[in-house]
Amino acid sequence: MEERRSVGKILSHLRESAEESDLIEADVLTKTLLVRSKRKAFKKMPDRPLGEVIKRKKAKREESQSRIKDATPKYPNIYSAEIFDTPYIRALHKRTIMFQLRYRADAKGWKRYAKASRLIRAHELKEAARWREAILRDAPLLRGFFAEEPQWRERMLRWCEKTLSSAANS
Repeated sequence: MEERRSVGKILSHLRESAEESDLIEADVLTKTLLVRSKRKAFKKMPDRPLGEVIKRKKAKREESQSRIKDATPKYPNIYSAEIFDTPYIRALHKRTIMFQLRYRADAKGWKRYAKASRLIRAHELKEAARWREAILRDAPLLRGFFAEEPQWRERMLRWCEKTLSSAANS
């Protein structure tokens, strides 16, 4: 297609003036263009054997999977059972813990579940019991956090007691 396009450009000029010198010049131009395009033409190079390519890709995939498994999660799941047993890393945990504490211990948040379903109240009871147990046993995650923010320990314990006592009264 490229050859036809380049020859077509040259021949389009000849339609207007068809003198013999122009025809010879056009012939020479087309031949030089053809030779030049054949020299530049795409030549297929042999590739690697398929077996080697598959082995290399498989090794890369396994390496990336092992890196993912070894990596610490960027945002920890505060609801997992073993979260309180992990050591406290300020950059990783502080924001998540602060969100949980503000959400639960805020005075505004307390009336949020006044008319909530039993399912939500049951979840809050489980969370209160879990947090209370972790605070009282001085879990590593909370120990590190409360070393930085000691005022939150008492506030969170009050919330746990209030939640658990309201369930006992109901």
